[in-house]
Amino acid sequence: MRNSLKHTLALSLLGLVLSGPVFSQVDVSSSSLSMDEVVTSGNKDIYNPKGLWPLLSVGLGYMSASEEIRTEGVPGHLRVLGAYYFEGPWVTEVGGGLYNEVLIQKEGGGADTIQSVELEGAARYMLPERWSVGPVWTTLTGNDRYRSNTKNWTSFIGVQVKRDIAWDNDYLVRMGGRFMTDVGVSGEQINAALFEVEVGLGDGSESSGLVQAAPLEPTPTPVASHLANQAMSGPIIFDGPMNFIENKPTLISSASKRVDRLAQILTDNSHLFERVEITGHADERGPDNFNQKLSERRAEAVAHKFRRAGLPSSRMIIEGKGETEPIAFQKSETSWFKNRRVEVKLIGVKNQAAVDSLLKSVK
Repeated sequence: MRNSLKHTLALSLLGLVLSGPVFSQVDVSSSSLSMDEVVTSGNKDIYNPKGLWPLLSVGLGYMSASEEIRTEGVPGHLRVLGAYYFEGPWVTEVGGGLYNEVLIQKEGGGADTIQSVELEGAARYMLPERWSVGPVWTTLTGNDRYRSNTKNWTSFIGVQVKRDIAWDNDYLVRMGGRFMTDVGVSGEQINAALFEVEVGLGDGSESSGLVQAAPLEPTPTPVASHLANQAMSGPIIFDGPMNFIENKPTLISSASKRVDRLAQILTDNSHLFERVEITGHADERGPDNFNQKLSERRAEAVAHKFRRAGLPSSRMIIEGKGETEPIAFQKSETSWFKNRRVEVKLIGVKNQAAVDSLLKSVK
């Protein structure tokens, strides 16, 4: 019964791992997402990673005791991973490295350590605040200490939770943990829990600026009959403040909540406009190249929230202006605060009165 349950769990979670890339092609707003919409630039944006990212991973944890096999101890691993971030809400990864367990269980005989080569595959669904959760599969090779039914191959399956962090504004760092149970060890149940830290190999500091995917021909969107004959108007600029923490692409708390509300309203009413222009700005302090990159990251931070709400990338124009377009000119904290901002402009508005009313509800 126990082995049957293990096999059922293994097959179910493995199906999720294999289907992760397929699900990533589907827009969570139920509209299809073309692969042409994926941003494939070489820009390593640690605030909104896309494409392939190499990472160095270390982990340390605890493995449970078993009756017939000496397993209780402190497992650890050092691995290199390749993580692929899709335009949709999925990230998948494969990798390998070295596994070592220091045994603390005295009964059972054998050496006090277990070494092996570790192979891994995982898929996780991206959640708000850069959390992710999903299934993970690990296989240990070259050692039969766990007495698996497949000689010299011992596999574990479980659930993994991680959070992406932008460390020092330059490096992608991921922290989290996993809980796993064995697959294919007859008559025993071996559980393990590990805490993990992963660091991106390379940083985001060499970015030459945001690179947009080639614009697609917009798919005609049905417009209500009473709007069909109205001429395009606009553009309309949303003037609700979107200000940022000094030297960071992080919205202040009130602005972050405002952007979330705006993102949902624009997604729900996307038939009222053609495109959204998102422009980031910085204050005058600091080198020009730093301010330019910072303004681009601020624009991308807002665009990321729009995507999360379901607005396709093909409907956005994202750019940074550095310190070149201030709205306040005194050398004071108040002026610098006002200039650390993002501006959102709606292009091709079909009903100006309706859009004005919606935007006023966000302020």
